[in-house]
Amino acid sequence: LKKLNLDPQKKTVMYAPTWGWGEGNNYLFCRWFDKETEIFEKLCKFVTEANLNFIVRLHSLSFKTNSKKLIEIAERYGVYWQTKETSNFQDDPNEFLYVTDILISDVSGIITEFLVLDRPIIYIDPENTKIWLDSDMPKNFRAGQIITNFEELLEAIKNSVKNPKEFSKMRLQISKIIYSNLNGKASIEASQEVVNFIEKKIIKK
Repeated sequence: LKKLNLDPQKKTVMYAPTWGWGEGNNYLFCRWFDKETEIFEKLCKFVTEANLNFIVRLHSLSFKTNSKKLIEIAERYGVYWQTKETSNFQDDPNEFLYVTDILISDVSGIITEFLVLDRPIIYIDPENTKIWLDSDMPKNFRAGQIITNFEELLEAIKNSVKNPKEFSKMRLQISKIIYSNLNGKASIEASQEVVNFIEKKIIKK
């Protein structure tokens, strides 16, 4: 956090959305398309006034990574804007996850990595329901508050600060399903599955 010029004494909120199969490419959020700039500024203002650090880490495929308007808002409120096109880019998201106390996302695969830390997750429910066809996890794997409007988002942040363990049991249950066989041989088993897949294709031909 010191390296990011953020306060280590404060709780940290990170917003890390997916690219949304189109939605996340063109928009900052999977909702509020017509007023996302207004929503983003209100969110930045709320988080900073709540005495929290705020990190924004967009998906590498997002078209909003170099939005001058959004970056200007982030800078005004001391929000750490971190994308592949900024000079402060760090490829490994885990460094950011380690220092994040509350994650705000939608259907991003980064959620599965954050789950193992057993910390609050706030899910913005996507307007486009087709997004679930290609998401990393099903809808019922959402272990946290699911919000559909901006007021609910603010309340979810407040609640996550006050009650970080509220969805802990569900987070741990889902983590065990996703990370079910922690035997230290993931690389070996994954590469073997690739070989098996190729061999089956060859045999079929």
